[in-house]
Amino acid sequence: MAINPLISIILPVYNQQNYITETISSVLNQTYTNWELLIVNDGSTDGSEEKIFTFNDRRIQYLKKENGGVSSARNLALTKINGDFFCFLDGDDTFPPNSLNARMKIFKSNPEISFVDGSVQYVDNQLNKLQKIYLPKYYGKPLKKLLQLSSDCFFGNTWMIKRQTESTFFRENLSHSEDLFFYIDLCRKTDGKYSFTSENILNYRQSTSSAMSNLEGLEKSYISFIKESNNLHNQLLLKFKVKFKIAKIMFLSFLSNRKVVKAIQSVFKIIVA
Repeated sequence: MAINPLISIILPVYNQQNYITETISSVLNQTYTNWELLIVNDGSTDGSEEKIFTFNDRRIQYLKKENGGVSSARNLALTKINGDFFCFLDGDDTFPPNSLNARMKIFKSNPEISFVDGSVQYVDNQLNKLQKIYLPKYYGKPLKKLLQLSSDCFFGNTWMIKRQTESTFFRENLSHSEDLFFYIDLCRKTDGKYSFTSENILNYRQSTSSAMSNLEGLEKSYISFIKESNNLHNQLLLKFKVKFKIAKIMFLSFLSNRKVVKAIQSVFKIIVA
């Protein structure tokens, strides 16, 4: 491994004019300096592009496309990256200054590692820290943990990934859980291990516009996950536990939106999936 290998950072942007300046600045402020930032403007209709154009750094690459969703934006960037490692950053989140360096240290400590995660700090819109913190708890091959929907190694798009010979892309037909499916596809192609740093690697803005705003799309993605995971392992007890976990999530989500019939129907769909 090179002393300071190149890290590619993929940043999809859709109507993030209120946050994008802070997001890009957080990359520029990294203690690890050998990076490239691929910004993909996914058809923004606000002032995001003007904000992006205020930055002038040779390490920034700007791409623009018609709106097609976050997966299509990330996939475009994945065809352009040059780094030996890559990671993702959303247009309303920020990296703490040591985010890249903390994860790269873990890679350098063990050549068997293919994925490095880290602690995530929840913040409000003003980047003030909230009490909630996510911290991974797992070391090893992560596929089984992903199939269990375990939070021990899955928060979202927070992994830094060692670039493989064979490319992996996001499934553009999914409106939810695209990160989970991407990681599963990666793990099926490599025998590498997952590890993490206890340092904070992401300031995550907790937004009200979450997956819960489209429960039908979330339900569809979960059912797709169940069907795929059924083909990847044959432990009946594990299958039942995962189905129960998903059914509970969907039941309570629909119920909190006062959709009682939908809640009951969703449980039935998940159990028979």
